[in-house]
Amino acid sequence: MVSRAGGAPHVQVRAPRTRHTPPPPAPPGPPGPSANRLLPSRRNPAEIIDHGLIESLLESTKDAAKDKENVRAILNRARERAFLKEWTPVTGGGEYVQGLSYEEMATLLNTDVEDEGLMQEIFDTAFAIKERIYGNRIVLFAPLYLANYCINDCQYCAFRVKNPGIERTEMTMEEVVREVEALEEMGHRRLLVLTGESPKYTFDRFLEALTVMRDVKTDPCGNIRRMNVEIPAISVSDMKRLKSLDCVGTYTLFQETYHRPTFSMMHLAGPKSDYDHRVLSMDRAFRGGIDDVGIGVLFGLHDYRFECLALLMQ
Repeated sequence: MVSRAGGAPHVQVRAPRTRHTPPPPAPPGPPGPSANRLLPSRRNPAEIIDHGLIESLLESTKDAAKDKENVRAILNRARERAFLKEWTPVTGGGEYVQGLSYEEMATLLNTDVEDEGLMQEIFDTAFAIKERIYGNRIVLFAPLYLANYCINDCQYCAFRVKNPGIERTEMTMEEVVREVEALEEMGHRRLLVLTGESPKYTFDRFLEALTVMRDVKTDPCGNIRRMNVEIPAISVSDMKRLKSLDCVGTYTLFQETYHRPTFSMMHLAGPKSDYDHRVLSMDRAFRGGIDDVGIGVLFGLHDYRFECLALLMQ
């Protein structure tokens, strides 16, 4: 859980290693306003996030969610799939942790939240799987905003372009050094580095700041061990430039909401209002050589059940 501009709660998802088979390339269609942006990834965002399938699953699993034994069977299968099985370095095999199917997840999402006993079983199963994969640990990071210039008009964000009550600024490199030193002295070893989207704060400037932060070391506290970034959607070539710094841990980008009508209602103007381009951000990240990514949503904009299924689809 992280808190971003305006204090809006977000949830970030970084999945354990799972097997994923991407959909086949979409057949060519007539050019549209996003045609040039879609071409590099050769994937159709409407196939990645299938609204019709999500709505159908949420409706068709309502009866199955009322069957407690069926729900418990799903939980048992989830526990079983959390093991790495039948794999050796020589023969290969099922090395991937398997998650829930779309139907299984929709069923759990439709479970009666008033049934405290069954909900506790779901919580216990989730906790056991988390312990099995990540162990008994909690990782903390400190968010560090480098600039709040932004040309997007996101209705939930204090940085939005049409907010006249905010003072716009960016950190100088000297200020960046002082902030990182202060965080190190507080005991922080992991940062989430963020910025708004504006030509007033260039990507070159952002990369320069990362290199400066990488070299900051305080005595006797040491330096930052991991720098994750949460920045606007960028091109494949810029993903490669980010990767080449060799100091970035995770590239994070939240879709905010996967529900297209809600997305349009919340993002009125600016590059971020392009739903398709944002959905394809992780495709560009992987093509740019970044292999550690984080996705997420701003829960509360739309039905959480829809958002969870969409996260699984992506």
